[in-house]
Amino acid sequence: METDAATFEARQHLAAGRPDAAVALLEKAQREGALTPEARRLLSQSLVQQGKLNAAIDCHQPLLQPDLKQADRQARDDAFALAQMMQMAMYYEDAGRIARQLVARDASDLGAVQLLSTLTLWLEGPEAAAAIIGQSADWSEMP
Repeated sequence: METDAATFEARQHLAAGRPDAAVALLEKAQREGALTPEARRLLSQSLVQQGKLNAAIDCHQPLLQPDLKQADRQARDDAFALAQMMQMAMYYEDAGRIARQLVARDASDLGAVQLLSTLTLWLEGPEAAAAIIGQSADWSEMP
């Protein structure tokens, strides 16, 4: 099955609440050839909905760019999604590394700040988390 056709059909299955069917289609497409980035995103999302976090992380990992400072919006979204999956799977330090890169890229990225401050709270305590929130608040108050 062609990846674009599988992606289209899998998106319909996922919208209908059938992540199992979406995974089956996309994994078949993957066995038959490389997945497009869009298909890879959809497969990782479907795996998350099935509760298969480690498989979702493995699937999504190739979308992570090595240098997030120059990342475009899609690369940011891919990195953020991966960090969220890692947080759910309790890979807090790995998720924190990605979140730190996202905050370094854009200190006003509230989603990344929230993720990083939560992870920092868990790993380093309230003072370290407050410092991250404070740095973001300082930046957002600038004209």
